[in-house]
Amino acid sequence: MTAITQISELVSIIRQQLVAGGRVRAPAKRDNKLVASKGASPKLLDAVVVRARALQSDDPHRNRKAFRIFLEATLAAELGEELLNDAAFQELVDKVHEQMGLDPSIREVMEKAGASLTTK
Repeated sequence: MTAITQISELVSIIRQQLVAGGRVRAPAKRDNKLVASKGASPKLLDAVVVRARALQSDDPHRNRKAFRIFLEATLAAELGEELLNDAAFQELVDKVHEQMGLDPSIREVMEKAGASLTTK
């Protein structure tokens, strides 16, 4: 199973849980330009890079925080940007981020991705 397939399945599971809990409506016809399967919009990617590069350069957790910004944007693009201000969504992002970091091979990829977001 590829990483993209795993991410798609994870997003699907999260979406099902959010729909079941009444937090989001079931997706109808998806024409959202930010859907992860179609690729994130340049505007969204630019916002992620700007936020990531704004992190303090001497922060020892900078790359981890940068990846969390990316993860948050990716999930919001897939599940709906209206969730960004929802505290439960932020908790969800934290839990997914934490869970991903428990796997050493995924943690290494997260670190590299975070570093690439913060490098000018």
